[in-house]
Amino acid sequence: MYVAFALGQRWDAGVLLDTDEAGHAAHAKIKEMDVKEYAAETGHDFRVLMVGEAAGIKKTDAAIEDLFPDEWFLGCVNRAYGVAIKLEDLPQDGSTLIAKRVEAALKSRHGRALDKKHVLKEMLKDFDGWGDVKDLPKGTAANAEKLFKKIEASFTIGNRQS
Repeated sequence: MYVAFALGQRWDAGVLLDTDEAGHAAHAKIKEMDVKEYAAETGHDFRVLMVGEAAGIKKTDAAIEDLFPDEWFLGCVNRAYGVAIKLEDLPQDGSTLIAKRVEAALKSRHGRALDKKHVLKEMLKDFDGWGDVKDLPKGTAANAEKLFKKIEASFTIGNRQS
């Protein structure tokens, strides 16, 4: 696991986890490693940030793609797969992760699994067209700014966390 490697190298390091069941499980496992005790002994810290909380995303579950508006991510999926899924086609199954909701719709409507590599190609095409922060989809810059400020603050002396 990355945590053990980073600690073994005596790095001041951290991890950004999805705010979902798997992310919470990983966070619990890291807590079991007595990271705070290690930090006290060595002066090296390992930080754990949850993407939803760190970026101020107002969803129950959040992953890195949730920094962007759902409509924009869905547009990238539609271009990647040549489909026309709409937001109202996405299930309301309790998960707020856009990727999980899109994957469910993609499977039920088109019999296809979501491969984020295909979506990433479309995302990168959009990224290449953005010349200024004002070109970003609405809300993305604010989410990213909150995330980066939280990461920066966690590495500032006196703000250590795990």
